[in-house]
Amino acid sequence: MIKRAFDILAALGGLIVLSPVLAVIAVAVRMDSAGPAIHWSRRVGRFNQIFRMPKFRTMRTDAPDVATHLLADPQAWITPLGRFLRRASLDELPQLYNVLTGDMSLVGPRPERPYFVDQLTRDIPFYAVRHSIKPEIGR
Repeated sequence: MIKRAFDILAALGGLIVLSPVLAVIAVAVRMDSAGPAIHWSRRVGRFNQIFRMPKFRTMRTDAPDVATHLLADPQAWITPLGRFLRRASLDELPQLYNVLTGDMSLVGPRPERPYFVDQLTRDIPFYAVRHSIKPEIGR
């Protein structure tokens, strides 16, 4: 209960304090390339529940919907602003929304896409145990 209260207070405070930064980044993403400022992806959370996780869009809208590391030339799909946002981890800030809704926490394992969770569960013993807690915000 204390951890959840801390998550809510920190996420709410972060969203309030960072709201001008979030707005500037959203406008910059829209100006940098066509498409929405926020990209929503499906991730696996606590108890294997699927949730939608927002991130500032760092890739072109015509990029394949796969993990960046699986692309032949991932840098070709990342926008100029996206490179900066990724290096500074600013693309992760919208995930504070998921902390407020209870899908994520400020501390925990990285949330993965359902495809990778299925694969990793087959390949790594006890991998599924990580889904007994909420995933974390960030990388």
